[in-house]
Amino acid sequence: MSKLVSFNTQALLKLEQGNTKSLDDFSRPRNQMATASEICGCHRKVTLQIKLPALPSAKELRQKRRGHIFEIDQAERFRVMGFKEVLPAEFPTATGPCFTRQLVVEHPDQPIGSHLDFVIKHKDNSIQIIECKTTNGIPVEPYGVRPTGTRRSPWR
Repeated sequence: MSKLVSFNTQALLKLEQGNTKSLDDFSRPRNQMATASEICGCHRKVTLQIKLPALPSAKELRQKRRGHIFEIDQAERFRVMGFKEVLPAEFPTATGPCFTRQLVVEHPDQPIGSHLDFVIKHKDNSIQIIECKTTNGIPVEPYGVRPTGTRRSPWR
């Protein structure tokens, strides 16, 4: 492996540690929680990832980085269109138009939770949740809800 590839992989690992700190924001230890993304995926794979975590490959790190870059870009677009960014703790009492990132929600009794990529509060106090998933590249436009039995979006 070239020195630059090794250097970039190490840099991406450090960036990923910072980007995933909020995964520990749940009220329970992370290895005792099931997230919304995990519930919809392969349960065996999720269990193995939690019990036997492995370092992601350079390719996986680049894919995650593209997702983070898309979220950074999306936040900038919200701000330029007049939405104020607030911290998750401030969001419940903030007046719209505003948005927050990585809002943690949990079931009150079950070990199920989620980090919502973006939660928007409009002027009329209506709430909108936006989840951003991308592994193949930065999407040109958001994808809609997939009807049952159809193919997955290439952006997921």
